[in-house]
Amino acid sequence: MGDNMKRAKTRYYVVAATFAVLLAAVAYALAPARDAALAPLQLTTALVALNPDDPAQLSVGRLRYMGGLVLKSTNDSFGGLSGLRAGANGRMLAISDTGYWVAFTTVERDGRLVGVSDGIITPILDAAGKPPVDKEAGDAEGLEWDPATGDAVVSFEQDHRLQFYRGIDPANPATLAQAATQVRRDPATAKWPDNAGGESVARSGDGTLAVISEDAIDNYGRHDLLLIDGDATRRLGYVSPKGTRPTDAVLLAAPDTLLIVNRSYSPLGGVTAVLEILDIGALAKLPDSGVAGTAQQQIARLAKPLTVDNMEGIALRREGGRTFVYLVSDDNFNPLQRTILFKFELLPE
Repeated sequence: MGDNMKRAKTRYYVVAATFAVLLAAVAYALAPARDAALAPLQLTTALVALNPDDPAQLSVGRLRYMGGLVLKSTNDSFGGLSGLRAGANGRMLAISDTGYWVAFTTVERDGRLVGVSDGIITPILDAAGKPPVDKEAGDAEGLEWDPATGDAVVSFEQDHRLQFYRGIDPANPATLAQAATQVRRDPATAKWPDNAGGESVARSGDGTLAVISEDAIDNYGRHDLLLIDGDATRRLGYVSPKGTRPTDAVLLAAPDTLLIVNRSYSPLGGVTAVLEILDIGALAKLPDSGVAGTAQQQIARLAKPLTVDNMEGIALRREGGRTFVYLVSDDNFNPLQRTILFKFELLPE
C-alpha cells in the first residue's frame, strides 16, 4: 500500500472514530435519567416502505421485504436500541445503549410486520442487582439470547465486559429484573478503545461466543473477533465491507456461520447498512494477512433511496423452512433519527 493510500486510510479511520465519539456524546447528553423500575412500555408505530420513492420495490439483494415500522414512545427511556433477538410467539428482546432491557411482541398479518404490542422496559442489572449508574456503565451494545434456555449474554463498551443471565423470558417480565450471574472482563479487550467495544455477540453451535469489536482494528484493517470458550479466548480478524463497521451478528447456520450487519455513515451519502454472511471456520484457516473474501459473502446493501437508519440490531426467526431477518436501528436519542424495525425474508442463493 502506498503512502498516499495509507494516509487516506488513516484519515478515514480518524473521521469515522470522531463521528462515533460525537454520536456517543450526543446520546449521553440526550439520554434520559435512569428509572430503576420494571414498567410497561407503550409503543406507537407507523408503517414505512422499503423504498419511499418506489413503494412497489419489495426486495434488496437476497432480502424480501416483509414490512417495516417506526417505533415511538412517550417513555423517555426508550431509544438507543443496539441489540436484538427473537423468541417464540412473536416475542422480541432488545437492549439499549443506556442500559435497558426492552421487550415487545411483533404483530404480523399474513406474514407481514404491521405492529407491536406488550412492551416492557427495565434496567439491565449487574451482579449486585444494581442498575447502571451512568452512560459509561450502561453502554450495552451486543445481545445473545437463547429463548429455549433463557441464557443471555450482554456486551458492554467503555467498561468492556460481558454480563451473563439465566432464565430470561420476555413473556415473564419479572425474569428481566434479575442480577447477572457472571461478569467477565476479558484481558483481550483491555486495549480496546473506550467507544469501540463488543458491538456484536453471537453464540456458535458448539457454545463458543463470537464477540466482534466495532473499532479495535489491527494492521491489516481487521476488526477483533474474539472466540470465547470457557476461560480460553482466541483472536481472529474480520474485514467488514469497505467503509463500514460491524454492529451486530447472529448465528445463521451451525456450527459457526454468522449473519452480520455492518453500518456506515457519511455526510453526503447518509447511513448505509450492509448484511453479509461470515464463515468463521473458513476465516480461522486463513493466514494473518489473508484476504477474507473466501470466508464471507455480501447478501444485501441498504442505502438511499431505501429506508435505512443507524441499524444496530439483528435477529432471526425460522418458520416452516423459511428464515426471517429482523433489523432494528439505534436512534441515539436524536430527534433527527428514528427507531426502525424491519422484517425481511432471507432468500436462497
